[in-house]
Amino acid sequence: MCVQLPSGVFGVDDIVGFITFRRTVVPFVGQMGQLIGTATPAFVRFAIQMHKMKSTQGFTLIEVMTALVVGLIMLLVGIPAYNALMASNQVTAHVNDFAGAIQLARSEAVKRGGAVTICPQAANGSCSGAWANGWMVFPDRDGAGVRDMNDRAEDPVRVWQVAAGDVTPTFTNMPAYIRFLASGELDTTNAAGGMTFSFEFPHCEGNQVRQFAISTTGQMTVTKTSCTSGS
Repeated sequence: MCVQLPSGVFGVDDIVGFITFRRTVVPFVGQMGQLIGTATPAFVRFAIQMHKMKSTQGFTLIEVMTALVVGLIMLLVGIPAYNALMASNQVTAHVNDFAGAIQLARSEAVKRGGAVTICPQAANGSCSGAWANGWMVFPDRDGAGVRDMNDRAEDPVRVWQVAAGDVTPTFTNMPAYIRFLASGELDTTNAAGGMTFSFEFPHCEGNQVRQFAISTTGQMTVTKTSCTSGS
């Protein structure tokens, strides 16, 4: 097949390519042709690519506005969910900290061979504070349940402080102190038959209350119970 090409538009290599690979040339539109065959010459591939680039369109105003609205909705939904997640993490941290304090006090009592007490911690290092502000574990030398002058010869074993801005629980049925004896048993001076108390957090829903139970043998269990205050 003979193909007549416009003079000065295509090179010799392109013409040889037409003859060698036996292409079929569709009539040109302007100076660009569309080839049908097993391979396409470089100049046609380049022309087609340029045509595609010219025909590529950007985003319309409606598409941009739709994307902004969807993003805003996701943001409004995501912020409360994020805040709820952070509050839930703080609740879990408080519960784990208090459970850890109970376990630490019991093990220290056995290790030291003497009473160890948990009490609400005040700024001056005494036991006159509120449980919601923090608590401490200390060797209770005289078994008074408070950190008095007899106990200040050594530092507390550990102190937990509630950071400002943290979610703080409401403590229910909390004793003045929790003391373990050298045997690892619970001192029942102020807790005949064991202790049961609970944590309830703001905006409580479902069974988010955590109830602690300490038996006379010193064993602790933590269970989930229903909220009493509602959300």
